[in-house]
Amino acid sequence: MEDKNKETKLKCIEMIEQNPVVAFVCHKCGIGRSTLYRWKQEDKEFAKKFDEAFQLGREKINDMAESGLIENIKDRDNTAIIYWLKHNNPLYKVGGLKLSEEDKVLIQAKISAFPVSDDMKLLFAELFKGQINDSVLKVLISLIDIGLKDRNLAVKQGKIIDKKLEEERKVSYEKHIEEIKEKYR
Repeated sequence: MEDKNKETKLKCIEMIEQNPVVAFVCHKCGIGRSTLYRWKQEDKEFAKKFDEAFQLGREKINDMAESGLIENIKDRDNTAIIYWLKHNNPLYKVGGLKLSEEDKVLIQAKISAFPVSDDMKLLFAELFKGQINDSVLKVLISLIDIGLKDRNLAVKQGKIIDKKLEEERKVSYEKHIEEIKEKYR
């Protein structure tokens, strides 16, 4: 790097690694985008260092985003779980599973056998529209299984009063869920 703009160029390189948004860096460095791009064309050493710093900055942001996503997955955020699987596992890409009306009725019965969150109901609605493939259905079933385990723990801890009704619901639910698992394995 040459010339009187050396300090500004160094500042641009440092800033782009911290915040990989060109407009932001140009604003903070007091230069226009056209100036930055002209410098990159005229000064190949600057261009190389700037591009490397930009890539490092993007990698840092990606790491932060993935960390946040993983934290949401650990917190059992259904949307985060499905997002991760759809983008990181070829088995979970949307393929448009077509359910028969009989399947839909069966799944609705299973949903009613166990209380599910509004998020889960939305996901099942997408399934009914043919927007979720059978692999995602397996994930949904797994999530319901997790919910059942949590509910069983609540029963054991005495947080649910009508244990007999809860046990009947559990048996009915487990029977239904096994039918779905067998059908979609």
